[in-house]
Amino acid sequence: MCIAIAVNGYNKWAFESGIEHRMHPNADAILAPKIQNQVFQHRPLNRAIFLLLWFPVVGLAADSSWRFCATPTTESMSGDETIVPDRSLEISADEGVFNELTRRGLFSGNVDLLYGTQRLSTDSLHVDEVNSRFDALGNVIFEDRGFTIKGPQAELNTATEKGAFSQASWFFAPRHARGEASRIYRKSEDVLSLRDATYTTCDPGSDDWKLSAKKVELNRDTGNGTGRDVVMRLGNVPVFYTPWFRFPIDDRRKSGFLTPTFGTSSNSGLTIEIPYYWNIAPHYDNTFSPRYLDKRGLQLRTEFRYLLPTGPDVGSLQKSGFGDIGLEYLSDSKE
Repeated sequence: MCIAIAVNGYNKWAFESGIEHRMHPNADAILAPKIQNQVFQHRPLNRAIFLLLWFPVVGLAADSSWRFCATPTTESMSGDETIVPDRSLEISADEGVFNELTRRGLFSGNVDLLYGTQRLSTDSLHVDEVNSRFDALGNVIFEDRGFTIKGPQAELNTATEKGAFSQASWFFAPRHARGEASRIYRKSEDVLSLRDATYTTCDPGSDDWKLSAKKVELNRDTGNGTGRDVVMRLGNVPVFYTPWFRFPIDDRRKSGFLTPTFGTSSNSGLTIEIPYYWNIAPHYDNTFSPRYLDKRGLQLRTEFRYLLPTGPDVGSLQKSGFGDIGLEYLSDSKE
């Protein structure tokens, strides 16, 4: 058994003290939010026991032999610039009939509807302009700000921003997340509710791991997703159940569980990791990452990251430096 501790730190030039310190070129991004799986690099440990304190790690751990279906890395806290969408409505189709008196119409053949940030493609579209209602039938594809929903039919209301999709599949590009649902309700511009839903970050046709839930709600306003009656599966084998589960869907820093990772290797066997991120303060945070290795036991890892503000206003995060402390414990480490 052994103990491993990793400590790193960087500061700006300190001429007044006569001591030369250096600032890391990526200091501005060091406290980037942790909404996705940590990318670990595996290191051999001799009978490794890692000291467990409430501090999490930067850059310890695993290679691609056990890590797959991971979400993309987020490098900064800054979001996209706010864009005011064009709210004009445009419809194009191969054929169409529209009654100017009733303000109703029917369009068919390669139908495209554009409204603000939303796009709806379908085989057939019934339009009720008075009630702002649109009913799509056949090969429906709905896109809005990185979210794509596909299904045989859909109902949309541009006035209330509500809608519904039946027997749908979905894909959320920023998280490389996808799944299916028996019913998807668009409760508002920023809230989606999914029934009998699945969730995974694996590529299509490779469901190495998957979450299924009776109900899932995705809220862009809060940046959170929640699931009820959640079952975790490796392949088709259920391995975990929880009545309630919350997960992040954007890059805002907030405390909570991160997306789990799963994998396998000849040395470790099946591996499961469920990290927890603690947003302690604007200038420091902590991640605790328990990881189970089928052939080697439990591995506990932590990472503590900090920024050093230059002035009295800590919230401004004008950094004079940053650092991290990483600690690990592993009950059995093979050569």
